[in-house]
Amino acid sequence: MRSVFRQLMEQQAVNPYIAGHVTDGSSTFTFTVNGNESVTVPVDANGNWKWVVDRTFTSLYGCLSSKTNLDIVEIVCPDSVTNLGRAFYQCRNIKSVSIKSVSGLSSITSASQMFVDCQLLETLKIGNGFAPKLLPSFLFGVLNLSTDKVNSKWFANATDLSRFNMNGRLTYLDLSLADNCVDFQYILQNNGFAITLNLPNIKANVPFICGASNNALETVTIKSTKSNLNFASANKLTEQSVVNLFNAVAADGITLTFHPTVYAMIQEQLAIVGSDIYNAYYNKMQQYNFTIASA
Repeated sequence: MRSVFRQLMEQQAVNPYIAGHVTDGSSTFTFTVNGNESVTVPVDANGNWKWVVDRTFTSLYGCLSSKTNLDIVEIVCPDSVTNLGRAFYQCRNIKSVSIKSVSGLSSITSASQMFVDCQLLETLKIGNGFAPKLLPSFLFGVLNLSTDKVNSKWFANATDLSRFNMNGRLTYLDLSLADNCVDFQYILQNNGFAITLNLPNIKANVPFICGASNNALETVTIKSTKSNLNFASANKLTEQSVVNLFNAVAADGITLTFHPTVYAMIQEQLAIVGSDIYNAYYNKMQQYNFTIASA
């Protein structure tokens, strides 16, 4: 079935199109472009459909929202498209998504809530140039996507990464290029699978709350921070992660909040002259006055 779909999609591949596969035997498929322009296309005997773009539009916001009969989608975006927000919102049975553009995806500025509750999504291919400013709740509730499908280059222009993988299962998240982000709130809320988190330079007055139920998070790396950081539920942070966080402090008045278990470990290590945590803490305190706190 998927090979038939692939053969169909390879036809006219240089022209923008939206195509997919449905699982319920429907004879037609309807979706929207530009927010409210309805498009209806026939579905063939194998469940495949394809619409070759025949108009100019700038938005695919909510394009396929709540289409629970979809399992495969492939999009070649027109270069005019800037908004992919909620494009696959609550497509609960979708398994494979491919998005690209004839000239690259650098025109996309918003992908807010793009894959919310796409619980079965396991294959995600996004073409070159994709680096939108708005990525809040991008992979909210996505459970089956492997970490290697998430490209750190997506975050190069991001200003909002709040709730990025809330209720999800990513085990590794590299945000080291997200120096422009001004909202990291609840980025891994209720993600009990994330083990490693790489953070960028965090500017002053940027809210950062890793979120509840981060009981698998062990490793945190970070370039620098001028804002408070909250790891209140991360009860498995390693000593090296604590050292990394101390070394990252780059302004006075910052508070680093830890899970009580980690906070107790820090206090024990601060009592050992010469320990890595002791050295990192007191070396940094010579530069900046910061606070460590227990949640």
